[in-house]
Amino acid sequence: MNQVSTMKLVKVNNLSRDGRSRYSATCLLSKELNLEVLPVTDEGKIHFTSPTFAEIVDVLTRKFKIEEMLDLFCGSGALSKIALLNGVTKIKSVDVFTGATEINLRGYANKVEVVQENVFEINFNGHYDLVTVDSPTILIENVVQGLIPKIKSDLLVLYYGGKGNIEIDERVENQLNHLFKEVFFIHYQPKHACCVSNKIGAEYINYLRKIF
Repeated sequence: MNQVSTMKLVKVNNLSRDGRSRYSATCLLSKELNLEVLPVTDEGKIHFTSPTFAEIVDVLTRKFKIEEMLDLFCGSGALSKIALLNGVTKIKSVDVFTGATEINLRGYANKVEVVQENVFEINFNGHYDLVTVDSPTILIENVVQGLIPKIKSDLLVLYYGGKGNIEIDERVENQLNHLFKEVFFIHYQPKHACCVSNKIGAEYINYLRKIF
């Protein structure tokens, strides 16, 4: 399965100069996290995490003792940066294009392993406290069917539903309900799913239900 690998970098300080509002979620969150650059496609689309995803990771890593995290389709490295600032000490950040992550996470080499590789071609070993999957929506069904079943974790958080395709959303939700013991769907737009298979993850979900 191919991922988009042709990306450029845009400086965060230049976002408002390019016509974007300095009060946009992308600008505000990037500056709050002190990110230097963001990945952007040849068509000019910035690959950045959703505010809801950032909230989920922030809430979890502040409330619970998350020691090991796997950040798939890490993009700008924003979710990894949030986790680092909240005390997570071992993170593996993976994407086919890691230029932005490498720049934004400089100084954390002792806590973060940045892996430039096709996420679908990685062999996942071990167990993670938290897994974040922030894939492009065009890949979401392949992610759910071919990638997620290989990963072991207490809690897996998945971004999906950004295109508003109800049929795809329903297929994704049915597959996740089949794969996991419990799934908490956050039906904001875009949508997110928090998936667990054990008691530790269930505790995380119960807390998230109070927040979202």
